[in-house]
Amino acid sequence: GYRAHADDFARRRGLDHLSQAAAGMEEEVSRRWAWIAEKREQVAKLWERAGVALGFAIERERRVSYNEERIETQTVSDADADRARHLIAPTTVFARSVEEDARLAQLSSPAWKEREAILQPLLEKIYRDPDAALSALNALSSDMSIEPRRLADDLAAAPERLGRLRGSDLIVDGRAARDERIAAITALTDLLPLARAHATEFRRNAERFESREQQRRTHMSLPIPALSKTAMTRLAEIEAVRR
Repeated sequence: GYRAHADDFARRRGLDHLSQAAAGMEEEVSRRWAWIAEKREQVAKLWERAGVALGFAIERERRVSYNEERIETQTVSDADADRARHLIAPTTVFARSVEEDARLAQLSSPAWKEREAILQPLLEKIYRDPDAALSALNALSSDMSIEPRRLADDLAAAPERLGRLRGSDLIVDGRAARDERIAAITALTDLLPLARAHATEFRRNAERFESREQQRRTHMSLPIPALSKTAMTRLAEIEAVRR
């Protein structure tokens, strides 16, 4: 390589000192590359050992923390004890039932909102307050005690269940009001099958949303233990070195 060319150049021109200088330069470069490679390997091993050490330290401190809890004799409130023991305390008590939270989750889902977007224009033709009518329809559609077919039949018989209809069927209110009422009743016939399908879809997806809610509560019931001061200090030291 480089040294052979330099030696040959020096010999052909009688420059022995150039050959020696080239040899020295190559040896110095080789030593520096070896030193860099060695340090790089040392740094990699250091990070590996630091990661393992942190894992062991956290696990050891977690066990110590739990052991200290069992032998602690001073009186501490449950809330304070939870804050001391856990980074995130377990949640086991919920304000609503599984079924109700699952119902609300389904009513907030993208698929449910898409169906609402289809229902909204019809409700605007039928009811004076279409937003309130939509809320009432959602409540009825998500009521498991009401069969979808029965919901449609009840709305056909008494559409006022969702709110006041547009227009009027009284002669004294004028022709325009009567025409508006006729348009509302006509739109109602289009609403009924959609309302029935709305309720049917809720029932079809109810079990899936309840299962998802159960899984969510199971995850929330698992505590995340707090790190001890020693573990936090060790973590801070390693992060400082990393930066």
